[in-house]
Amino acid sequence: MKTSWATYAGLAARRHAISPDGGRMAIATGGFFQVMEKGEGAGMTGWKLHVSVAPKDVGAAWDVLYPFLEERGIALAKVAMPDTARKLGNPNHPQAGKMITVYADETPRPWAEIAACMEGILHDAGIRPGPEVAGEAKLFASRYTTFRNDLDAAGRYVKAEAKAIEKYEPSPFCGRRS
Repeated sequence: MKTSWATYAGLAARRHAISPDGGRMAIATGGFFQVMEKGEGAGMTGWKLHVSVAPKDVGAAWDVLYPFLEERGIALAKVAMPDTARKLGNPNHPQAGKMITVYADETPRPWAEIAACMEGILHDAGIRPGPEVAGEAKLFASRYTTFRNDLDAAGRYVKAEAKAIEKYEPSPFCGRRS
């Protein structure tokens, strides 16, 4: 049985780390549920997809996307907690729209296809798009997803607000520089 976003919310209120699916765990941290395979986190590339949905739809969006991501072996993602989702629903917030983040690891994957499937899953589930994520590239004519890289050419973390537009490697999401 899968653990839903609502279950994460209840457990987070009691400050528990959980292992809902055997090898996965969810940790409440910084206003998000960080969901990962146990021991995962190394080998991240810096590339990430942000999914923007209406604040009231975050739980439903996660519940339809999580099984899809798990089936594809995507090991690391995070989803906004209820209070954070409300804040990120304000288009004037500096992090507006970043309700769900999917991290790209070093495993070659058909990311453009994965993002397109995510788009279809959200649309078919009646999930409403959220505010636009500022400063990121859009995939195709997406109503939900944007992407960016958090690492510079030397592999150092660069804060989004300090970033130049330039990207340092071809995007795994569309095979071109963003």
